Amino acid sequence: MNIDELENFTIDELSDLSIEELELDAKDLIEKLRNDNREMPASAVIKLQEICAPIPEVAPKIKKGMKFSDGCSLIGLLLNMAEKLPALIKTYKPIIKNVISTIIKHLT
Repeated sequence: MNIDELENFTIDELSDLSIEELELDAKDLIEKLRNDNREMPASAVIKLQEICAPIPEVAPKIKKGMKFSDGCSLIGLLLNMAEKLPALIKTYKPIIKNVISTIIKHLT
């Protein structure tokens, strides 16, 4: 993992890992822990899975009259992306609010 990814963890969450393990990609580390039948704190596992969760390169387009379920998916996507980028959420919060209100307006 890189430094930015490691900063998301506490020392306690990573204390049982070796330097070599910390240098692995998050997916490889999860696989190694599974293969070795080792456990980590639940909070660390969640953070590793979040690192592995891909953020889409292009968000779907907002269309007038789109299905409610598609709108909910878009809102979920925005919230999921915002949750994974806590340092940027303050900067982009007004934009995210605007996009969500636009989606809601097109759904009604």
